Amino acid sequence: MRWHSSFVAAAVVAAGAIPSAWGGRIDPGLLQSLNSAPPAKEYAVIVKLTDKVDLPSMNASLAKEERMVRHVRVMQALRDKATASGKDVRRLLAVREQEGKIIGRRDLWIINGYALTARGETVRELAARDDVAEVAEDRVISLGFAASGTGSGSGSWNQDMIGAPILWRMGYTGQGAVVATIDSGVDINHPALRSTWRGGPHDWHDSVATDAPTSLPFDDVGHGTHVMGVMVAGNDQNGDPIGVAPGAKWIAAKISDSSGNTQLSWIHDAFQWALDPDGDTLTADAPNVVNCSWGIDTAGQYNPNPELQQDIQALATAGIAVVFAAGNSGPSAGTSVSPANYPGAFSVGATDSTDVVTAISSRGPSASDGSVYPTVVAPGSNIRTTDLTGGGNFPNSYTYADGTSLAAPHVAGGFALLLSINPSLTVPELENAVKSAALDLGPAGPDNSYGYGRLDIIHAAENLNLLPPHAPSGDVDGDGSVTVKDALMVLRAAVGLAPWSATLMYNGDVAPLVNGVPGPDRKIGVDDAVLILRKVVGASAF
Repeated sequence: MRWHSSFVAAAVVAAGAIPSAWGGRIDPGLLQSLNSAPPAKEYAVIVKLTDKVDLPSMNASLAKEERMVRHVRVMQALRDKATASGKDVRRLLAVREQEGKIIGRRDLWIINGYALTARGETVRELAARDDVAEVAEDRVISLGFAASGTGSGSGSWNQDMIGAPILWRMGYTGQGAVVATIDSGVDINHPALRSTWRGGPHDWHDSVATDAPTSLPFDDVGHGTHVMGVMVAGNDQNGDPIGVAPGAKWIAAKISDSSGNTQLSWIHDAFQWALDPDGDTLTADAPNVVNCSWGIDTAGQYNPNPELQQDIQALATAGIAVVFAAGNSGPSAGTSVSPANYPGAFSVGATDSTDVVTAISSRGPSASDGSVYPTVVAPGSNIRTTDLTGGGNFPNSYTYADGTSLAAPHVAGGFALLLSINPSLTVPELENAVKSAALDLGPAGPDNSYGYGRLDIIHAAENLNLLPPHAPSGDVDGDGSVTVKDALMVLRAAVGLAPWSATLMYNGDVAPLVNGVPGPDRKIGVDDAVLILRKVVGASAF
């Protein structure tokens, strides 16, 4: 997936590059254009009001509340703030609309603002108001097209790497959880995705086609279908697994046009929909997890006024986990991208089948605050996933794809697996569990290539005490018996011929013995292989 390799330049900017911070009530690029154009020229802008909900304080005050309570209070606070503080400016907007000076208004209560197209004179009028914080250009951003890799076979190595099959066998497949993508859409004709769409009238949102939005999900780029497949697709026609959480339901918002371009207002609109899909504050229809495999700003840069910070904080405060792809701008250091590099964002880099970070995966430190970046890594090279079906004419369409766009949905799907064990898990609990359970790769401790390590969802479940105590059995291949084959699999991993996948470690990390019982040390060595071999020949009874 190459959405991060070149997406970060604005595709349409009226005058020069947009600086890292806005200046005054009108951002500098827009102001320059206003100063050199006739007053009647029209501009697509986002108007942000001064009065905001203090989401960090609200998050702290709601820390002990259940998710439904958090969700209702956040939505009500945002809507009430927008209604009360925007009364006067809405009156002005209505007048200017009647005069033909404003068109295409979209209310964005999630940020207490409005997206609209207005004449230059009206832009200046809005910016001069005391209740308006800023007027910024509604930037057009190139997200690029999906890129397929080359591969063959079932491609389920990525599932073994993170340990998903262990939870599947225990009956945890993501059931009860709802995941969402904000992306290019989803091909509803794909049989591995069609059955897991939640399917309600508000479970698909097209932020692009405001005049005649479609009622059924579609994807004219392919990227969103690839991403959704990694999260929740069922088995393929041969029974091979595709998605991390095939038991979860999905919903989706479309933010890119057929050329792979988006606008900031479309992204705001999609986040707003994710927070309240049906527009009813009291309906519990928001997703548990939102995956965002894209970015909006140049690699290595950070805007001190982060455009999407309010949206992300709103979702997190409401109890919705948001996962971001770390970007495909590696291998140089300092190539983080926004919003993945926002303070506290959960960013995911990419590794290959040998557990090595991919060359294109963006590296830290974060351009926002110098913190470790990415947060974790997950499989993101040669990943087999769902592909466009050509309107249903080629239903069993699969492809191999590369990039952090494929790594992020492994974590999002992993969150869904954990929620299927305990639906009451909070966003901090999910994030901290995955960070603390990740397999440390590269230099010891968190680093700016692998973050806290590679996703190990089974160990995360253990850290959360969601599973009964487990002593590794030595049955690495899961066939019900311990054989020489199991010992050889562990030996290969011990000498570096195979990665330490989460599935292998679950029953292969048997050494050292503590009072005759395996005491896993999160390492695979020759001693593990020898101990399994001793069990095979009857020399050990662990």
